[in-house]
Amino acid sequence: MAEGRWLPSLKEVGQMLLTFFLAVIGWIIFRAESIGQTWEYLCGICNRSLFTIPAAKGYTALGLNILLLIVVEWIQRNKAFILDLTPIKKGYLRWTIYLALLFVLFAFGGHATNFIYFQF
Repeated sequence: MAEGRWLPSLKEVGQMLLTFFLAVIGWIIFRAESIGQTWEYLCGICNRSLFTIPAAKGYTALGLNILLLIVVEWIQRNKAFILDLTPIKKGYLRWTIYLALLFVLFAFGGHATNFIYFQF
């Protein structure tokens, strides 16, 4: 995506959105217990509430965190993995970033859940 450029073309944006859409539909199909339940989920997603702003609090912080993750992933898209911080030559700075991420992981990691395919 966007080889040698900062931003993707409109075609690439469309391809990314299509991939995301198909992945989400696949998750819904595999998570639902029946085709009827899948249809109910899809109809529930595609109703008028799709175009309304949620009234719940806390979405601003969630949105900013998601945006931060997207930006970091986009900047690191040509690396072997997202935490490839080898261009940072100062070891103490690189390790500070790694430890901060580890702290965030443990602080906000949540609890274990069953893998989706264990239901089959």
